Formats: sequence, structure tokens, C-alpha cells
Amino acid sequence: MAASAVERRGPTCCERILPGPNTVKFVVASEVSERFTYYGNKAILTLFLTDVFLFSDPDATSIFFWYSAGTYLAPLLGGYISDAYLGKMFTIIDFSIVYIIGAAALTLSAISEQMWLAFIGLVLIAIGTGGIKPCVAAFGAQQLMDPSYNPPTGWTTQHLVSIFFSSFYLSINLGSLFAYLLLPLARRYGGFEAAFGAATIVLTLSLVVFVLPCRKYLRERPKGSILASILAVIAAGCSEQCRTRGTFWWLSCCSSSGSSVVHGDEPDGLMSAVKRTVAGEEPPTPSALLDDGEDHASALDRSEALTGGSEDAESASMVASPASAKPSPRAGGSAAAHGKPEKDEAAAVAEAARVRSMALRERAGCLNAVRGKFSDEMVDGAASITAILPVFSIIALFWALYDQQGNTWVLQAKRMDLGPFEPDQLGAINPLLVMVMLPVYRAAILPCLECLGRRCPILEPTPLKRMGVGMLLASFTFLLSAAVEFVIDSSPPKSVSVLLQLPQWVLITIAEIFLSVTGLEWAYTQADRNLQGVCMAAWFFSNGLGDIIGGLLYQATKSLSQTAIYLMFAALMVVAFGVYAVIAIGYKSVPPEPVARRALGGDEEAQALVEDGPYDALAGIPREDSRPASRGSLGTKYGAAADDASVGDVSLAPALGRREE
Repeated sequence: MAASAVERRGPTCCERILPGPNTVKFVVASEVSERFTYYGNKAILTLFLTDVFLFSDPDATSIFFWYSAGTYLAPLLGGYISDAYLGKMFTIIDFSIVYIIGAAALTLSAISEQMWLAFIGLVLIAIGTGGIKPCVAAFGAQQLMDPSYNPPTGWTTQHLVSIFFSSFYLSINLGSLFAYLLLPLARRYGGFEAAFGAATIVLTLSLVVFVLPCRKYLRERPKGSILASILAVIAAGCSEQCRTRGTFWWLSCCSSSGSSVVHGDEPDGLMSAVKRTVAGEEPPTPSALLDDGEDHASALDRSEALTGGSEDAESASMVASPASAKPSPRAGGSAAAHGKPEKDEAAAVAEAARVRSMALRERAGCLNAVRGKFSDEMVDGAASITAILPVFSIIALFWALYDQQGNTWVLQAKRMDLGPFEPDQLGAINPLLVMVMLPVYRAAILPCLECLGRRCPILEPTPLKRMGVGMLLASFTFLLSAAVEFVIDSSPPKSVSVLLQLPQWVLITIAEIFLSVTGLEWAYTQADRNLQGVCMAAWFFSNGLGDIIGGLLYQATKSLSQTAIYLMFAALMVVAFGVYAVIAIGYKSVPPEPVARRALGGDEEAQALVEDGPYDALAGIPREDSRPASRGSLGTKYGAAADDASVGDVSLAPALGRREE
């Protein structure tokens, strides 16, 4: 069971782009291929409906919206199955098979021109791609926990995960870029059947690439979905509040949830515990940090999440950074020399869990009335989700504007002078701009905004402020779309250059970076770890809600001109921003759920990695009694033996998500 000391090293060129073990690369490569199929089908769908089945422009737009909504509502099903039954890996595999069947049906509908077959294909594609959405990004981030992977020295957990998700988001846009460039050409020269067929072949290759390293993937056992319990807590809380405070009690909850943040410098905060450790003082024992009747084991069990890197200073890196972790006594060091830091770390983690629990109790607000009926863990979890739902519901309208890139903007371009381009090729502008602008945003724009925020706190670019900026930019984008539409209507047919659309493409991309790139990353840090899958599904549900709104609005406004419809969407976005601003001002943030990344090797830890799903024999996963021990062991799970356990590797923050479009 001996383990060598963690090697100190710098990052390789590949790690600067995509950190983690080789399994991460397979996940990302599979994602590029799957996104190629998704965006390729989406690029040519509107023209397929209008040119082959002769739908009117408003009807084709509504069908496009409802199909897109299905791809974002299906994550609720995929997330539930992943959490309760199959786990992330096998959920991805099973829904990918459904996805391939749907893509094949869509290809056959293009050959036979059978509308019913096309709609069956669209439904299956929506279920398939939606089912894997809440799993892929989190599954890729989970691979960063592989105990065989030694992160570069000095890299904090938050830095490691942030790089992964930035690269993951870029991979999505890489797949969509090639889809928008190539499949419209396949449609032009080979017909819709050639374009859909090529997309189906690439999707099949995506599944093959994902399955290749299935024996090496790091996986967690499905622990059951707690969605029903969370919904029961929310229903009971709403019922109690309606009974005692009236139907509109939720308005007072929003206004009372001031934007207080649990700061690290509070007397009982995480940073206080870490600073006492650094100063050589004895930190409070875990039992002293907990409520009456709660023991050390339950404290660590409650805080079983991945440690987030603190932005405060190097003292936090004792908990979050692999570089600062002390060598294990099993690596040859003195137990006396290393035992105390390990105990100190456990105490700091328990303290952080207590601080987060206190913040969640304050955030719960109206749900606190049902604490006697449900456990504190259930109520805290429900609070961590319900607090972000108002934000998600308001920004849903953003997606009603954003997704018009694939329908109304294509139809607008069809009536313009295209030059050498196809109308459905213009969608390539968005992923191309994202890949160019996102690194600039991360490396230059955001640091400048943060520097400005330090000088003037009111200008601090918090995630909620950045999301608000994205909403305003989307509104202004549709003012430009209305102006372009007015010019087209006032000019001879095919006389207005399609380059006039370029400013609206640039603005919607900037809006996407400010809102989409930030939104899920923010929400993922606010939810409890065991609810982060639900959180991601709720984010996608917000996307679907926006598409439903868009489809209904286009059906209700058939008599209006397209210019008037664009102006209507711009005005609605401004109204939504006003409501969002009220909610954001009243939002209370909580610190990420903390715990150190342990070396996985004890029987309990090995067992936690093995899914008892129906595919274990196929995947060749060894049972826990035959799994070799790795760097360190915990013995009994979070019990007294944890005090003497080796904590030789500390890495990985809560997975910070991005919009997987």
C-alpha cells in the first residue's frame, strides 16, 4: 500500500489546453462528433421543412423551436435515469443509440419524403441528444479525479476544472463550426439525404470513440435520484406558505433574500479555520463545529463534494491544491510530521461544510417551515435548487432570441444576396466567433473587468451581472435584426448583401459568452453536489422553456411583419431584464460544497467507483475486492480511521458547467 510522493512538475502543452488523463480526451472527441451531427441537422432543418414539405416560414420556425425545446426538456429524463439507475456513462451510451436511430429515420424521411418519418426521427433525436446533455460535461470533469493522474504543481482545483470546461465549450463550437460549413454543402450537391446521412455516420463514430476506453473510465455508483424527495419538500413548503401567507408569498421570499455572501473572513468561516491552521494554532475539532448530536463521520459525509479552489490566497490551497498537499506517511514521511495537517484538513473541511449549511439555512427562507417534516439535508438541497430557479426562468426568454439563429435568421439570409455562401452556412459565424472571442474574454476582458471591480466594487463583474449584460446585448441584437429586415423589405429582391447580418451575429455571440458561458458555471457552484445533475437539467429546461415561448409567439403573431416580431422580442427581453435585475439583487450566494480529493484505494472508496448497473461485466470493471489500492486508503468510510488516512492528493473543484447547446 505504499505510495510515492507526488511528483512536482509543470504543465505540458496539452494540459494547458485540455488537462486530465487520456479518458478525458476520448470524452471530448466524442462530444465534437456528436455536436457535429446535432448542429448539422439543426442547420438544414428549417430549409428541409420549407423546401421538401412546403411549410410556411412561421410554421417551419415554430416546428424548429419545438424540436429544439424537446432537446432541452429531455435532459430531465436523462438526468433522472443517470442518477437513479445507469450512471452517467451508460446513460450516454443508451441515449446515443436512440439518437442514432432517430438520425437514421430522418435520413430515410429525406429519401422517401415521408413527413411522419421525419417527425419520428426528430422526436427520437430530441430524446437522444437531450438524454446525454446533463451527463457528458459532468462525466468528463469526473475523469479529472482519476488517482493515476498527477496534476501540474501549483494548479488549484478550480483552475484545473475551469480549463477543462473552457476547452469543452470550445470543442462544442468546433463541432458546430464544421457542421455549419460542410453539411450545407452536402445538402447543395447531394441533397438533404446526403447531408442527413453524413451526420448519421459521424454520430455513429462518436459512440464508437466514447465506448473505446470504457474499461478505464472513472465512474460512480448510481445513488438514486432524490428528485422526488426534493419536489416533495418544495410542494410542502409552498403549501405551507400559501396556507399561512397567501398565494403571492413567493414575492416576499425574493425580496427578503438579500445578496449576502458567506465571506471567508467571518469568525466561523472556512478561511478562518485555514488561517488558524497556517498559523500553527489548533483548529476546532469537528465535533465542536457541528450542531448538537452530529458526529465527525456525518459531517464529512455531509460535505462529500469536491473542494473548490478559493480565490482568497495560498492558505486555501492547503485544502484545494495538489501542490500544497503533504506527502502521505505511507510515502515514507513521518506520521508525526504529517498526521496533524491531515487532521487539520479534515477539521477545515468539516468547518466549511458547517458554514455552507448555515448559509443554506438562511437561503431556504420559506422552506424552513417544513424542517420538522423533512431532514435538514433535504431542505438544504431543495433550497440550493429553488434559489436558482427564478434566475433560470427569467433568462429562458434569452434562448427564444438566441435560437432564432437557426430559423428566422436563415430565412432572412435566404432573401439576401448570399454571394458564394448558402443561407444555412452562416451559422458557422457563431462558433467561429466563440472560438476567437472566448479566449480573449477569459485572458483579457474578464481580468480587466475584475481589476475595474476592485477599484469600484459596484462594477465588480459578478456572474449575475455578466448574465444581465448578456440579456441586454441580446435585446440590442434584435433591434439590429429588425433594422436589417426593414432594409430588405425596402429593397429589390436579393439586392441586400448578407454581410449586413454580420453585426447581429457578433452581438449575439458576445451575449452568449456573457450569459451562457457564465450561467451554468455559476449555478453548478450553488447547488449541492448530489443535486448538480438536477441543476444542469434545470438549466436545459430553461433553454426548452425559451424555445416553447418562441414557438408559441410565432404561431400567435403570424399576421405581423417580421420586422415587428423582431421589435417585439427586443422589447420582451428588456422587460425580462428588469425582472431579472430585481431577482439578482435579492439573490444570496453560498460557498461551494467542500471536501478534499482523496486518493481512492480503500474498499469503500473502490466500491463507490463501481456502478452496479447491468453493464459491469461488459465494461470489465473489477469488483471492489479485486481492485488494486492506489495512493492512500481511507479504511472505513469517514469514520475514526479517517483521522489516520492518507490524504496524498487533493484536487478538483465542483464541476463548473457550461451551456452545451
